Amino acid sequence: MADYYDARLSLKLTEELKSAYAGLCKARGVTVSEKLREFMSKDLADALQDDRQYKAVHVVGVKKTDRSQAEKADKCEKTADMFSSKSS
Repeated sequence: MADYYDARLSLKLTEELKSAYAGLCKARGVTVSEKLREFMSKDLADALQDDRQYKAVHVVGVKKTDRSQAEKADKCEKTADMFSSKSS
């Protein structure tokens, strides 16, 4: 059974972007509408998953790592370095 779509979405784009994206979709064998529906569905599913993960973390009282800690984690040589109070 085919899906029934009963809503429309209008976008303001440059003609260049519209033409380039239409060409890309055509080369991939899909319509622009199919590709945008796929993108929107995936984006919503990802957002829902992120929201569930955030709520799960929040419920147990764990705070999200702030950017400075994440940057320290990328630069540290030992695990203990991530949590040192010294700025790098």
